[in-house]
Amino acid sequence: MENKLKNQIIDFANEVLETARREFHDAKYVDREEGQYNKLQIAPNVFISFQKWADDYRKPYFLILWYGHRFVMEMDLSRVIFNNDSKITWVLNKPTRKENLEIFKDLGYQLIEVDTKLVEIMHRQMLVCNKRARKTAKGYYLGVNITRTEAINKYLEIVEYSVKTKQGQAVNKANYDLSVLEGQIQESRLLGKKRNRVIVEQRKLKDKNTCQACGYSKKVNGLYVIECHHKNPLLKETITSIEDLVCLCPNCHRIAHKRKNPFTVEEIKHLLKN
Repeated sequence: MENKLKNQIIDFANEVLETARREFHDAKYVDREEGQYNKLQIAPNVFISFQKWADDYRKPYFLILWYGHRFVMEMDLSRVIFNNDSKITWVLNKPTRKENLEIFKDLGYQLIEVDTKLVEIMHRQMLVCNKRARKTAKGYYLGVNITRTEAINKYLEIVEYSVKTKQGQAVNKANYDLSVLEGQIQESRLLGKKRNRVIVEQRKLKDKNTCQACGYSKKVNGLYVIECHHKNPLLKETITSIEDLVCLCPNCHRIAHKRKNPFTVEEIKHLLKN
């Protein structure tokens, strides 16, 4: 079990980093530091590393999100259960930093009692990697028996949201300028609340995951390339209804935020025609 598990973790970590390299604009591998197996820069001064963790490096398989030389968030990969070659179950540990608890809350993750069978499997795996690992009964379900691609996309969503909301850095996949980012990050923060995420998904279904300005609809790795835009500027946290939102592709979403009062769908259509 030991060698098989370690190889599975290493392969998965490298898959996460390679997916991030493809997804984030101008991402590149950089020189590793002590204890790191690999290190990827995903934005100026923002990095994801696959490395050993803890003071004595006794925890061998962690993904760490860095802002400069400050770590932002750590993920213990010995908690990933490999159900088969394509499906995994990933239960996140409770963060040690208060701001990360808030991030999980914003993204709709709940700290709950984990299924006892999963707790036992995770603990056995953790002991293989770290003989001093403790059994933990609570955690956050990132996904149960989901594809590796789904799991990686969820992890990268956490990474992007963490940096945008807590570090003030623009980790983006479209090289947006600052004025565009300001509006879209504000939407990301306020629409990211649990009660509003349900509405966001309902809006996407209603619009058939299609841009309402240009008609663009594209699925990549099982996920639609579509975003939810708030029709009216969000100045503070508020209760959002489905009619307040509209689906736009990344390009049209960028256009919408090119002025302080966002362009309407009809205005964007007009701009695209001229």
